Amino acid sequence: MLKRSCSFLLPVVLALAVLSCGKTDLSSAAGGNRNENMLRIDVPAPFGSLDPCLGPFYGSTSIFPLLYSHLFVPNDNGTLEPDLATRWGYDAATLTWNIQLRDDALFHDGRRVTVKDVEYSIRHLLKDQRPQVYSAVDRMTQVGDTTLRISLKANDPAFPMKIWDMSIGPEHTGGTDGYQDHPIGSGPFKFSYRQGMEEVGLAAYDKYYGGRPSLDGMVFRSQPDGEKSWARLLAGATDIVLGLSPKDYRIVSQYRERFYFDARATDTYSILLYNTTDPLFVDPTVRLALAHAVDRKAIIDGILHGAAAEAIGPAGIASPYHNPELKPIPYKPARAVELLRRAGWSYTADDRFLYRDGKRFEFTILVFEGSRVDRSVAECLQLFLNDVGIKTRLQLLPQNELVRRYLYNNEFQAALTVFGAPPQIPGAMRIAWASERGCKSAAGIFDHPLVNHLFDEAVRAEGTARGEKLYHEIDALIASLQPGMFLFHKTTSNVLSKRFQAQGRFSLDNSGTCKLKCLSLANP
Repeated sequence: MLKRSCSFLLPVVLALAVLSCGKTDLSSAAGGNRNENMLRIDVPAPFGSLDPCLGPFYGSTSIFPLLYSHLFVPNDNGTLEPDLATRWGYDAATLTWNIQLRDDALFHDGRRVTVKDVEYSIRHLLKDQRPQVYSAVDRMTQVGDTTLRISLKANDPAFPMKIWDMSIGPEHTGGTDGYQDHPIGSGPFKFSYRQGMEEVGLAAYDKYYGGRPSLDGMVFRSQPDGEKSWARLLAGATDIVLGLSPKDYRIVSQYRERFYFDARATDTYSILLYNTTDPLFVDPTVRLALAHAVDRKAIIDGILHGAAAEAIGPAGIASPYHNPELKPIPYKPARAVELLRRAGWSYTADDRFLYRDGKRFEFTILVFEGSRVDRSVAECLQLFLNDVGIKTRLQLLPQNELVRRYLYNNEFQAALTVFGAPPQIPGAMRIAWASERGCKSAAGIFDHPLVNHLFDEAVRAEGTARGEKLYHEIDALIASLQPGMFLFHKTTSNVLSKRFQAQGRFSLDNSGTCKLKCLSLANP
């Protein structure tokens, strides 16, 4: 999936006003008392709205799995387990999913979670954020007090995997101004306070249907400077650091007696996405030339300290839908120049920059302002492209604005961003790159008739050998078209202090974030 649906970061706030309202006092959380029962999390991004219906907010999405409930949650093996839903079944003859809900779930305001709330949340989120999935739904209906029936337009035995991470909120509250900053969910923790974009506090929910969490609460703090985060971790001022840099990970990993580590290759990949409707990027030959102009290995070694693997195509290198015959596009600047000349670009008299029809080859790259790594990567791209005569400018933007410019939109020329490719969900690749049933693709409105046709065929053949072969063909075709420069899969390194006891493997993927509710003090 796209990043907006699943993987991600959060904000926290210390509001003195809560002290006069009878709410849990979280104000001591910043102090770092060894025995305090508060989990403190540093997130490398600011916090936007806490309303999931308003779209992806880079920091806020890490809070959602703890503030809101889901219908189901995947375990370590990728199999869905019950959450709000107690059981579910599929009737292939009628293309219908029946989802049975628990009857003891309460929102944080004390109201019972109903089928109407679930239907409203799923409909709203799918319609706005996953239009291809939404277009495959014929209708949703309430059956009795606790059953939601979802009728599809085509066979899809994997449909629950496409909606599991939908955050369930109360009907008719999403999108309202007050709800953005004072959200109501039914998860294990309830909203307590926030301080602008910098901090968000949650308190344990006593009436949570899974039982009150052992933790008294959580404090999320926006800390884009990774150097400060790992220093805070070593000093005991925070308990979890997300996205530790490779250099800092090597330092902290010496202290394995003090920390749990979650270091793994990500399903997501970094990409320099192009607006393929822009005259500069309409020609696939030009896009291929740019790929030859950049040394990805140099970026991985120099900026990421080797903690990444080259990205090749949209399926992701670990996915069963990845074409095993695909190879990374090699760094060949001479080949890049040859392709650009073939596309009509030529150097000026001083052989400095490329021109065509009197216009210089130059464009703007959108970059997330809160990431030093992204900025370093973008500056590196600038240097490589400058070497073949292409001038670029960097525009630093908040994450929300950057995503708005390219997601189902083409208000950009190029954007350095991250896309998801969960191995178990081929639909994620389809959402990003297919335009169908009147729905634009998420990836900058990329549109290619053969790609769309192959996705249609692959969906019909899903679960068969032919379906896997079709996805391999799609992976190779999109890679050859280069709608974006596929850069790298980072190795992510998350760290948890051992002042808490983790149950099972510590992980901060989507399902792992949900399991933070199970943490308890190691020495209460």
